[in-house]
Amino acid sequence: MGFILHLSFLALVLLNLSHTEQPIRSMKNFDLSSNESATDTIIKPKSDSTSRQGYYPGTTKKDSIVWTDTLTEDPLKKYVVRYVKYPETSLRVDTLEIIDLTSANVKKEIKEQTRTVRTKSSYNVAIILPFLSNLMGERSEITLQSERAISFYEGVEIALDSLRREGINLQVQVFDSKKDVEYMDAIIERLGDKEWDLIIGPNSTEALRKLAVYSKEKHVPLVSPFNNNPNVAEENNFYIQVAPSFEVTSMHIVSFIKQIKIAPSNNLRKTKYLLVGTKEDSLKMDQIQKAYKLLENNEKAEITQLFTNEGVNVSALMKHFDRSALNVVIIPSDKSEQFVYSTLREISSLYNKIEKQSGFQFAVIGTPMWKYFERVNFEYYDNLNLHIIDNFFVDKEDKKNNQFEEGYRNRFGIAPREFAYIGFDVMTYFGRLLKKHGTGFPDHFDTELRKGRHTFFAFEPVFKNVKLLDAEVIKEIKLIERFENKSMNVVKFQEFEFKEVKLKLD
Repeated sequence: MGFILHLSFLALVLLNLSHTEQPIRSMKNFDLSSNESATDTIIKPKSDSTSRQGYYPGTTKKDSIVWTDTLTEDPLKKYVVRYVKYPETSLRVDTLEIIDLTSANVKKEIKEQTRTVRTKSSYNVAIILPFLSNLMGERSEITLQSERAISFYEGVEIALDSLRREGINLQVQVFDSKKDVEYMDAIIERLGDKEWDLIIGPNSTEALRKLAVYSKEKHVPLVSPFNNNPNVAEENNFYIQVAPSFEVTSMHIVSFIKQIKIAPSNNLRKTKYLLVGTKEDSLKMDQIQKAYKLLENNEKAEITQLFTNEGVNVSALMKHFDRSALNVVIIPSDKSEQFVYSTLREISSLYNKIEKQSGFQFAVIGTPMWKYFERVNFEYYDNLNLHIIDNFFVDKEDKKNNQFEEGYRNRFGIAPREFAYIGFDVMTYFGRLLKKHGTGFPDHFDTELRKGRHTFFAFEPVFKNVKLLDAEVIKEIKLIERFENKSMNVVKFQEFEFKEVKLKLD
């Protein structure tokens, strides 16, 4: 015995306002995989549905008709209801469950990550950098941003000459992003619908975010040569990050200190780790701790931490050091030179320069910004065995680097700065990839590992897990968030200069 009575969603809500029998329960009580097809989708409770039947006084169970149905307000929001019909009474409607996935980051649809592959005899390249040409007439000195942009493009020019000799033809157009964010909308409008094959730049995060949306819509690879922020692009298989994020840096840091631990050359029985920083460094310190847990495969593993805002004193440090151990101190601070200076001064006071073996033995891990500090005594770097994990290092003894420097001097009259090396490497690497693979080159990163003048290029896709509602079933799929260079250098301060440490960091 049975019949199906279909009510409109509005009527159901009105009825339910006066007849709701019980509170909403978790959707774990329902089996979404056992749906039956009717005019409406029916979701069966995992428990016996007969246990939900009820009747009014004066009736018997056989007099009532009970059925469960599902009403859909939205693909991500449904109402599981129970209908009870008794002889000579109105229909009773009770809400059993509200299945609401709108706040569970479940998507109704996902656009497939495809790529338009073009192979051509000549490729169009846009370079967008903050040259700040509008300020050059107002100031007697060139701003640091302008100087870096100019140096980068000078490296690009040398690379273009080399690529032409290899038969690689690139049509390059340069845009001045000025203050980046304020001017980026105008630049995107100028880019228009032209068939661009590669975009390089700009600097700032907000400007990159705008340009990343454009590159995704137009299917144009966008290369960020400087910005290491991992939160620029979202589900964008066209965004390419040359400078590794601090998450990658952290993995390299903990990988390196573990190699120090097992190195037989230190002749010490054990290794102790100490992580020192200010409150401003807390996010970086958390990231290092997370990387350490992953490497140790132990959620409880942790490096001893020392937080301070005014530098540390010897007594505080002594609690964490051991004369029979190699004391590895990680200091991820790069904003306060004063903090770094005072901390290194205190640690250095425990180092015996004359009788090294009788004092404390140290290895300090700093940041790339330390290379530019002016107040810190470089003897501290030398005494404390300073190491830096950096994506930039130029080997002055390498013949190719010497040739590049000589060519740069002959052309521009000065020695190349860091950004000139980056510009040369980025343009050379991606120019050759365009020639070899066309605009589909990101799909070949796994086979295109190359050593440049300043770094090693080893790009990998960074994936994001996304939930998708597919035919009533929630599936989890992986989408490419971005491509990121995962290679970094380890450099050591030795004999008052930085030298590369020949260690393999995976």
